[in-house]
Amino acid sequence: MSWAATGERWRQVEVEPSDPLEALEYRGVHCQHYSGEFGGDGSERDQWLNTQMDRLRCGEPLVAEARAMRASRSREPDVVTRLDAVIAVYEP
Repeated sequence: MSWAATGERWRQVEVEPSDPLEALEYRGVHCQHYSGEFGGDGSERDQWLNTQMDRLRCGEPLVAEARAMRASRSREPDVVTRLDAVIAVYEP
């Protein structure tokens, strides 16, 4: 599944999934979306976005979790492909 299709899937879900792999994808999609909305002006909207991004553990914490899961599930090619897509959001 492409990252665009993954985004379509998870943008329509309001609650973070309980499955760890799906949760990482969900967080990656929402982190990417919120970072695109960030204005950098300290507005109320920016403050809300920062809160959401902190809650989702965007950035390095997300990448670290994806890398750790990738290492532990390295013998599952489909999982590795999905995790590589999450990591690529931050490390193109």
